[in-house]
Amino acid sequence: MFLAALISLLIFVAEPVLARAPNDPMYGDQELIWNQVNAPAAWDYAVGSKRIVVAMIDTGMDSWHEDLRDNLWVNGEEIPGNGIDDDHNGYVDDISGWNFVENDNDVRTSVFDTTDDKEAVRHGTLLGGIIGARGDNGLDGTGVNWRISLMPLRAIRSDGKGAFRAVTEAVNYAVDNGADVISLSFMGDMPETTLLSALRRAYDKGIVIVTAAGNYDSPDSSVCNLNKNPLYPACYDHEGDSSENWSITVGSVDKDDVLSQFSNYGKCVDIMAPGEYIYNTERYAPQFGYPNEFGGPWFGTSFATPLVAGTAALIKSIHPEWSAKKIISTILITADPIDSVNPGREGDLGRGRLNVGRAITLAIATPVMVGKGGIYYLKGSVIMKYDLGSGGRAKPTRFLNGAPVAIATTAHYNREQVAVLVSRGGKYFLDVYKDDGQLVDEFTIPKGVVIGRSVIQFSSGIFSIDSRQYDKRAKKTKISVFNVRSGRSSLAVFPGDVVGEANEAAGGLSAKVIQRDKKVILRIVDHASGNISEKELSTAVRKHWLLKIITMADRSLFLPYTTEGGSFIAYDSDFSQALTVRIPKR
Repeated sequence: MFLAALISLLIFVAEPVLARAPNDPMYGDQELIWNQVNAPAAWDYAVGSKRIVVAMIDTGMDSWHEDLRDNLWVNGEEIPGNGIDDDHNGYVDDISGWNFVENDNDVRTSVFDTTDDKEAVRHGTLLGGIIGARGDNGLDGTGVNWRISLMPLRAIRSDGKGAFRAVTEAVNYAVDNGADVISLSFMGDMPETTLLSALRRAYDKGIVIVTAAGNYDSPDSSVCNLNKNPLYPACYDHEGDSSENWSITVGSVDKDDVLSQFSNYGKCVDIMAPGEYIYNTERYAPQFGYPNEFGGPWFGTSFATPLVAGTAALIKSIHPEWSAKKIISTILITADPIDSVNPGREGDLGRGRLNVGRAITLAIATPVMVGKGGIYYLKGSVIMKYDLGSGGRAKPTRFLNGAPVAIATTAHYNREQVAVLVSRGGKYFLDVYKDDGQLVDEFTIPKGVVIGRSVIQFSSGIFSIDSRQYDKRAKKTKISVFNVRSGRSSLAVFPGDVVGEANEAAGGLSAKVIQRDKKVILRIVDHASGNISEKELSTAVRKHWLLKIITMADRSLFLPYTTEGGSFIAYDSDFSQALTVRIPKR
């Protein structure tokens, strides 16, 4: 019973301490909005990752834009310009998405048609900028994510109209080509079942779906009530008896969190975000009358939606293993209540107004760490320790100077130490404490060291930070190891996808969970002898695997488990089954 409780991985919240602003020259035009959603507090902890892919199904995006091109998704399995469907996905030379209107690989909004709608031409590029304009690069403005992979899918024509068929094909493309988030800033009045099935398939694959509540331009205010006049895809997950929140529908508020005059509302709406006075990237084609790379103001639920989609991507960059359900829940439960400034709209504005900083604060919470002398965990900005020998309550050991990102414990010279990776002032540090909370060492992590999916490791008296990157094409995992004391980095390559790892310093053992050839493998390395042994686990490949080493008396137990929870086997180093542990969902 105690062991199950010990490794249940309870989550606690870390509190933001700093507010980081980018150096982009037009940030002043955006600052009011970013402050309203508390984005600078998030950027001190996370600015996104190129590993995360956001599909924007819209009018197309200016893929040549100076503030977007570095964050453009690249299909690494396609060879540019050879006229061959190299990855056999049904699309030739789809290097950075697909145009489902003209049926070609030019994902930019067309500016050649004299019937083009000026707003529609700019629409998709604006959405891309809100989600992922490159931040802190001295150009234009910024998006929610400073680093991201934007997958533009043109399914809406340049006059702002579209067909369910094209949108459905775009959704399926996003699912089949690795999207993590799908952003939809359009609506229709027909509950088209094919699109519904495609979106539901996306959610079942772990993709976060974000949709616009829609705008109305009628003098009859009842038109905007989605309870009476449902629109789609905004209301798909509220049809019939469905109570599952498998997408996020976004309405718009003004700078005071008051419902925008143009915004739809109703039970279909899950959250609100600023949709007024929006400034960001625009389609740049001066020869066709589009001379601005950045501009505004823009108004609409279309522009509130990518704020939420970008937040989902930011959370995903911190926790690539999290389910869509977990990410949606994190965004909704951290929203700021706004019913008090919207009397008569209670229940029709979702959970409130988006708070990016609070969502990221919750996402960076660090699991429990099990040490030889006790159980350590982060509660707010305090390291808590529960002494196994005393049987008393957990006590704080030290206030942290910065935002905790990761925590690890190890025995060093027969004395347990706690290592904490923290973000402080836009930089990262590794602080090392004795088990009584006394700071014994601090290391500055230089710029360029990858932080995100990082793991703190300890071996031979030296701390290191491991960062994993899976090469899908080569089916190998690259693990870059940064030696904290020497400041040197090294690179190791493993066959398959390393999805969990752990290190036990005293026993000289390390282990990894690897997905390889449609199998899940537990790999144990004895560093003293050099022996490497592997065991195939009889479990599903596509689950999100983690690994923990549990030290018990004179032996170490290896516990591979998934974030989905369930019953898992803890193994001895010879792969004998030591015990079965029930782990709840995170």
